[in-house]
Amino acid sequence: GGVQDVSTATADVRIFPGLPLLNFLGLLLLAIQRGTPDAYRTLVNKYAANIAELGAWNDALEMVAEMYFGIVKPRQSNPLMDMMGSLFGGGAAGGGGGAQQRRAPTRRVEA
Repeated sequence: GGVQDVSTATADVRIFPGLPLLNFLGLLLLAIQRGTPDAYRTLVNKYAANIAELGAWNDALEMVAEMYFGIVKPRQSNPLMDMMGSLFGGGAAGGGGGAQQRRAPTRRVEA
């Protein structure tokens, strides 16, 4: 019995005192519906200790942050890969791909 029903004008949520991650998921769905990055950040910070216990959630939460809130985690820099990419035309900013796409139609026109 310690289940609490929390209602507002726009949402109904059940809070389970003994199941913090279940509460987190319910509140995460509300944050997604609202689409506010601040609500997402606050929620993740509040439940950080519970989430940390489940290391497997990190990748999924990063995807949710990017897909629904536009929060992009900075890419980890790998100096060797960046150097190799620039040597072989890949470039860290992905400039090589765009150039290839622009050249492709001209090849078709010439053929």
